[in-house]
Amino acid sequence: MASDQYKVPTVLLEKHPEVACATGDTVAEASHRTLSDADIRHNMKVIIMLDAIFTTGVADLVMATTPLWVLLGASSTRIGFINSLSILALVGVFLSPFISVRFRFKKWYLFFIHVPYIGTWGIMGLALVFARHFDLSNAWLLAFLTAMTGANFFTGGFVTLPHQEYTAACIPMSHRGRYSAYSQGIGSLTSIGSTMLGGWILLRVAKPMAFGYLYLLTWFFCQAGYVMALFGRERPTPVENAPRPWSRGMLVAVWQDKPFLKLMLVNAGFMILFWPIINVYIGNYGYKELKMAPALAAVLMMITSAARIATSGPIGHLTDRLHPKRILPYWPLVAFLSIVPVLILRNEIGVFISTAIGAVFFIGQGCAFLALIYGLPRPEDRAGHYTFQLIQSYVSGSIGPLLMGRLCDVLSFQVTFAIIAIAALVMCPITRYLLSGISAKAQDYA
Repeated sequence: MASDQYKVPTVLLEKHPEVACATGDTVAEASHRTLSDADIRHNMKVIIMLDAIFTTGVADLVMATTPLWVLLGASSTRIGFINSLSILALVGVFLSPFISVRFRFKKWYLFFIHVPYIGTWGIMGLALVFARHFDLSNAWLLAFLTAMTGANFFTGGFVTLPHQEYTAACIPMSHRGRYSAYSQGIGSLTSIGSTMLGGWILLRVAKPMAFGYLYLLTWFFCQAGYVMALFGRERPTPVENAPRPWSRGMLVAVWQDKPFLKLMLVNAGFMILFWPIINVYIGNYGYKELKMAPALAAVLMMITSAARIATSGPIGHLTDRLHPKRILPYWPLVAFLSIVPVLILRNEIGVFISTAIGAVFFIGQGCAFLALIYGLPRPEDRAGHYTFQLIQSYVSGSIGPLLMGRLCDVLSFQVTFAIIAIAALVMCPITRYLLSGISAKAQDYA
C-alpha cells in the first residue's frame, strides 16, 4: 500500500477543521499531511502509558481469577465453560461497526465504551468484599460471578474494534513491533507494585474478601488508564470511503484479502491450542494437582512481569527489524518450550519456568500478529476486517478453553500438555506456509 494511505482526506478536514488547526496547517495542507516523527513519538508515549496502566490493573485480576474459581469449587470443565462465555462478545462485535463508523476519531468511542466494560470488574469486587457480611454462599458467588463474567465478555465485544482502529491510526507499521513490546514490558514493570500489594492482600486478608479487593484495584487502574486515550494525535479515519457495515462491499473486501484470511487462520490455531494451556491450565494444574497456595499467584505474576521486562525491548526491535511475517512462524517453538518444564518437572519449579517462557511467547507472537493485523487492511476497510478478526478471536477463545478444560478433566493435565507440545512443533511449518504470500516490506502496509 502506498504511503498516501496516511494522508488525511480533504473532505474530513473541511468538516473537522480542528484537525488542521491542531497542527498549524491549513485544510489544504493538512489533507496531504502524514504523521510526523513528533506525532509518532507522542502517540507511542500515550498509548504505551495507556496499555501499561491497564496492564497494572489486569495483573491483580489475573492473580485473583484462577485461585478464586478453585476456592469456590469450580471444576476444570466449569472453568472452561466460564472462559467460553467470551462467545457472548460476538453480539458487540456484530454491532460495533455500526457505532464505530460514526466516529472519525476512535478515541471517543474507545473511552466511553470502556466504562461499562471495566465497571463489571468493580461490581464483582464489591460482591466478594461483602460476601461474608451478607452470608453469601460459595455456590451463590460462583453463579453470580459467572453471570458477571458473561456481562464482562458481552460488553468487551464493543471495545476491541475501536482500540485496534485507534492504535492503527496513531502508530505506523514501522513502529508497531516496538509499540507492542514496550507496552507489555513497561506494563509489567508498573504492575510489580500492584502485584506485591495483591500478594500481601492474598496473604493477610480473609477469602473471598481478598479477591474482592483485587477486583476493585483492577477496576480503578483500568478505568484510570483509558483517560489516556483522549490525548492521542489520531489520524482521522476516512469513514466516508468505508463500505456500509455488514454490506456486500464489506464482505467482499474481507474475502478478497487472502493474506488477511490466512493470518486469521494462524491466529485461530494459536488461540485454540496455546492460549488456554499457557494462560490458564498450567496455573490451574499447579493449584489443583500440586496444591500450590493461592498466594503463589503473586509469585507467578512477578515471574511473568520479570520475563516481559527482560525480553520485551529486544523482541520489539527484532520484530521491526526482521519483519513480523518472518518471525511469527518461530513462536510456536517457544510455546513448545513453555510446556516442556511442567512435563519434566512435576513440581512448583516446573510451573514457574513454564510461566516465564509462556510470558515470552505471548510477547513475541503478540508483537508479530498485532503488527500484521493493524497493517494489512486499508484504513477505510479496518472496521470490516477487524470485525471478522474479532469474531475469529472470540470463537477461538471460546472453543480453546472449553476443549482444553475437558481434555484436562478426561485425559489428565499431563497427557493434555503432551498433546499440545506436539501440536506446537507442527504449527511452525504450517504458520510459515500460510504466511508465505504476505509482504515483508513495511512500506506495503497502512
